[in-house]
Amino acid sequence: MGRTIAQLARAKSRPDLIHKLNIVLEEADETLYWLELLIESDIVPREKLRNLMQETNEIVAMTYASIKTLRNTSSRSSQTSPPQIETLKSLQDKGLTLRSVKLFYTPTGV
Repeated sequence: MGRTIAQLARAKSRPDLIHKLNIVLEEADETLYWLELLIESDIVPREKLRNLMQETNEIVAMTYASIKTLRNTSSRSSQTSPPQIETLKSLQDKGLTLRSVKLFYTPTGV
């Protein structure tokens, strides 16, 4: 996930950025699957993974919200214009944190 997130700043267009964000979403979803598998298999207690799962859920929520925003704005602007990427600092300056987005992952089954 981390490497793909780092590549977001190098997106060549809005569709490319959406594509890269979808990869992040898939990787975060897979991470949650494996964390649930560790818990369900009694390999790691749920309490030990609670914070990591919460952070991953927040990444899913932020990524989903970003994709939705980009899709909505891409219909109003040029599809080929370079995406405007806000830095974590600029988001924090606006008062946004990982916990600002209220979307939670619900596992579909293990």
